[in-house]
Amino acid sequence: MKKILIIMELLRDSLIVMKKYIFLPLFIFSINGCLSYKIKHASSLGPEDLLIRGNIAVGAERLTKTELKNEISLLVYALRHAYSGRDYIKSSIFENTVQNLERLNKKNINLTSIICREIAGILYAIPDEHLTVSLPNGTSCSYSKKRISRIGDNITLNQALPWKIEKRLVKKSTVVIIGIRSFPAPTSMLWKGFTESLKEILTSADSLIIDLRGNSGGDDRKAYELAHLLFGGEFPLPYDALIRNFSAANYALMANNAMVRLQNNFRNNEELDPTLLHEYLRNLNNIDKAVHNLLPVVEFDRKRELALDMHLDPLNFIFDVKNGFSKPIFILFDRECGSSGEILIDLLEYHPFAKRYGQPSSGTIHFGNAFPLILPYSKIKITIGQVFRKYRDGRFIERQGILPQVYIPDGIEGIDFIINQQD
Repeated sequence: MKKILIIMELLRDSLIVMKKYIFLPLFIFSINGCLSYKIKHASSLGPEDLLIRGNIAVGAERLTKTELKNEISLLVYALRHAYSGRDYIKSSIFENTVQNLERLNKKNINLTSIICREIAGILYAIPDEHLTVSLPNGTSCSYSKKRISRIGDNITLNQALPWKIEKRLVKKSTVVIIGIRSFPAPTSMLWKGFTESLKEILTSADSLIIDLRGNSGGDDRKAYELAHLLFGGEFPLPYDALIRNFSAANYALMANNAMVRLQNNFRNNEELDPTLLHEYLRNLNNIDKAVHNLLPVVEFDRKRELALDMHLDPLNFIFDVKNGFSKPIFILFDRECGSSGEILIDLLEYHPFAKRYGQPSSGTIHFGNAFPLILPYSKIKITIGQVFRKYRDGRFIERQGILPQVYIPDGIEGIDFIINQQD
């Protein structure tokens, strides 16, 4: 590990000075010599075995029996040590899934494409829509059902930005519509002007429609920021806890996430942000710290840009009428709305002026912050959630979705329906 860190730090220093990763080919493709995968017995696997080795876009089309056995052992290790949802699904489901994965070793299969589908079929028994499986070329092997919106498209359709704010005059009332079709990182330039425009336009709004149709998610920090604005300050959450296991295995997958982004950026000939390499190095270092119990055990993840008290009691919560948005809020969503899109719906659950319209969301909500495990020979990618959201009332809605309070039938345009309801 020290050898790896020395190599990484030297590369990082050079790259920061030059502002471009001109040494990235060496970093990505030659690092395989430092991290060559050695076949191990399942009982001797450790967190460093989860780290990406070599080019993630090039995998073997066929596996030997020994290679398949080792990939399955590595996947089982990751599920047991890095998967945050392990303790929050039925133990019988989890253990049966592990046994079925191990039975793959007895099957007469060697094609990577078939192995990918077999793994995906077995993992589908775990009710987690973030637990996905794909081939090195990005082709999905997962069994998730395709969801189709039948209540119209998000107003951001065909727009360059993932958001759009517009104002409509309905009779004598001003209706402001915020369309958000995805949640890029809050530092992304794609959000430039969003908060300022929203604050300005809300001052003249008589009602607000939040259009989340087709929003499959992203980084939920902007959702928290928007909810904070509409509440006018701190607000109660429907979650009892955001549970995360900060194990060494978790940090290995977090390092993988940075490595995947580095490789993809290099492959697309894009200028890279040196903070990606810093993120990779930091998580490598955290693997060692976690192994030696030098990191605190954290159950409640409160590391948000905004200070939010997860235990703010909704029963005793008093809405800030002066600073919050105290006019009708219509949250519009459909079957394609998931993950961070659903989180925004949840964040407004206790807003006294908010009401849900549309159709049940996708149910991609309990598990989140999914980071990649890249199997060493086939390069099959499995995304494994690092966070589990536990609701106060004990509900479990994965693959079921959040229900609207007002259902909009198929074939009816959602925004038109809401506006007509106000007449």
